[in-house]
Amino acid sequence: MTLHEEQEKVQRAVRASLSYVQEDPWLAQRVITNVKGEKPVKKLSATTILVIVLICVMATGALAATLNAWGILDFAGSYQGSYVPADSGNSITQENLTVQTDLVTCTIRESYYDGKILRLTADITSKNNALLFTGGCGADDPIQDLSRDFKEETTIGAYAFEHCEGRLTEVDLYTSVDWSDYSLDCMLNEDRSLTLYIEAQFMEEHPDLEVPLQLTCLPMTISAEQVEDGDVSFDASKMERTDFSLPVHSVPVTTLVSTEPMDFPGEGVRVTSVTLIVTPLEIRVALDYEVTDPDAYNATEDGLWFEFIDPESHETEAYAQRLTDGLTSGGSVLRLNGNGEWDQPIEAGAAFRQTDAIGRNNLSDTYTIRAYNCWDKTRYETVTFKVTEKTE
Repeated sequence: MTLHEEQEKVQRAVRASLSYVQEDPWLAQRVITNVKGEKPVKKLSATTILVIVLICVMATGALAATLNAWGILDFAGSYQGSYVPADSGNSITQENLTVQTDLVTCTIRESYYDGKILRLTADITSKNNALLFTGGCGADDPIQDLSRDFKEETTIGAYAFEHCEGRLTEVDLYTSVDWSDYSLDCMLNEDRSLTLYIEAQFMEEHPDLEVPLQLTCLPMTISAEQVEDGDVSFDASKMERTDFSLPVHSVPVTTLVSTEPMDFPGEGVRVTSVTLIVTPLEIRVALDYEVTDPDAYNATEDGLWFEFIDPESHETEAYAQRLTDGLTSGGSVLRLNGNGEWDQPIEAGAAFRQTDAIGRNNLSDTYTIRAYNCWDKTRYETVTFKVTEKTE
């Protein structure tokens, strides 16, 4: 490789690496300037320049390998409409917990924990050049399911047959702590390492937690005939299970509460309390309500939802815009008591809790909620209320 080609390689690596530092223009410009050598302090020989270039290639190559892998904010912030605070990276812990198995090397790279929601990324590399994938995918699924940037129009099985001598390894990462919501996502990197992303919401608040984790690895092979069938052969007895744990500590949070009852007579419910947990990444919401008019509530067919809106975004509150979403995907409604069955009409006194998240940019002492039917999109009444900081 010529010196010119080496220089081009360095600049390409640096440009790739800058995707994670582009929010800091000064840092980005300094990196470019140092590598391009725009301000040399003295003349160097061609041999010295070549050595420096080679060192830069190795350094920036390692940097790119690390920075190009998707992180917590890439996964959590990939949902449309979610708000990512500018300083959110300060709340993410850089981990370096590595676990070795016969099939893979797994490194927990990042973690975030706010007392109830855990997020972490794990980089996994194969020891036998197998294509790594998760249990949510199959051999006949498109390879793009493993990477949003993958260009090849082929399946996971066909790619493994062509590039990995038919070897595949299904990898998954679990935590056994009681959780109310759990998701696993992945991203196949350019070097065929696989980054796993866990997002778990636990049932209870825990300021400190020793998170039990289990890594499973199931080796598989695929032949030309099986590529056509979209099937693979495997022996379940060869699955590796590796248990380990990760200690996490909650980031600082602030709790805001409103305990003034808010009636929604059209929907037959009363909101009894709203709790907002203000974290560095988002504002977690817990909204408790109870049924006061069973006929009105049952007419919603369990489609009742409360939206946080900006009443100033439209002259009519029914058309006001929703506040930006937080990073936690989706929301849920939990029955708090045993009043009635899910497939039976709800009786008076039935209590529920809606959990959700709104963007950190929505921090205020006053909020407006609008009742909403998630089935037919009907918008109901709105109520404005104040919150105060909860003191122990």
